[in-house]
This record gives sequence, structure tokens and C-alpha cells, in this order.
Amino acid sequence: ACADEPGHPSIAAQLGVYRDMVAYAEKEGVEPEVRHLANSPATLTVPEAHFDLVRTGIAMYGISPAPELGTPADLGLR
Repeated sequence: ACADEPGHPSIAAQLGVYRDMVAYAEKEGVEPEVRHLANSPATLTVPEAHFDLVRTGIAMYGISPAPELGTPADLGLR
């Protein structure tokens, strides 16, 4: 996973595979109750990965999950 590297090509690839697998499951009659993919970095930088919920992890405590993302203040948090 490279969500802590904004713009990394694997992010789009992982999103594509995830969407394909959810669509396949639904086609086979399996309806996911909750769809989630976004960890702390993706919560902050990849809105298309949010689906039904996000897993904020360390960001919940106001700590940046990756130095490249800046400080909580840089992200507009107080």
C-alpha cells in the first residue's frame, strides 16, 4: 500500500481491483454490508477510496501518518 505517497500509481491500481472485486461479488449475489479501503493516509488524500467508511488510525489522534502530508495544522486541523 502506498496511500502515504500521494499520486503513487499503485493507488489507482488498487482502487480498480477493489471496485472490480466488489462488482464481481455483487454479480454473484454477495452484497457487502460495508465497503472500506481507506487507511489514515488515504482518508486524507484519496477521497475516491472512502466508500462507506474510513479507518483513520493514527490520524484520529492528530498525528500525520506520513511526513509528506504535513502537520495537522497544514491539513486544516485544530
